[in-house]
Amino acid sequence: MSPLAQLVSWLALAVVGLVFLVGYLLRRLEAARAGFFAQLDRLGPTGAGARRLLTFGGRPIRVEHRDSFLSLTMGISASGSFLIEKRGAVDGFLERAGLQGKIATNDARFDSFFHIISDDADFAAACFASMKRREAVWALFGEGCSRVELGEKGLQAVWTPFQIDGDTSAEFVKRSLPLLAVLGDELP
Repeated sequence: MSPLAQLVSWLALAVVGLVFLVGYLLRRLEAARAGFFAQLDRLGPTGAGARRLLTFGGRPIRVEHRDSFLSLTMGISASGSFLIEKRGAVDGFLERAGLQGKIATNDARFDSFFHIISDDADFAAACFASMKRREAVWALFGEGCSRVELGEKGLQAVWTPFQIDGDTSAEFVKRSLPLLAVLGDELP
């Protein structure tokens, strides 16, 4: 067999192997997703696929998963909005430079770990004057949440990046529901 024929044979074999590997990985990912959503179904949601609707304390909470993103959204409206993320090095720099305001909660530990962004600083400060709300934020981030946002979509806790593996449990969703309810109760 000529060297060119051998090369073509090896390339064809590599392509076939790659196709089988990708197929195997996709089936494994789909099985992991099915397992995660089966766990989620035990919490009593309605819906199917990557969008489900749970109820907690009489309030509907939408669960949505896409790509590397999972969110829990409680449909509420408020007079203001906010976004909470872990504080990064750039946040402190922007605040010191006067390019970004700092919303303080008068809880030094909380303020040093979290960055609150809002168009209505008084509303956001009033929201997080409550130790109960600050504790709920700590707990959500302890569950792996990457941001909490109150805006047009409602009150939303977001996990990103979020990857469903074979051992991904939906228990964190169950533990996060009462925390989201605390954040949504009696907004100023």
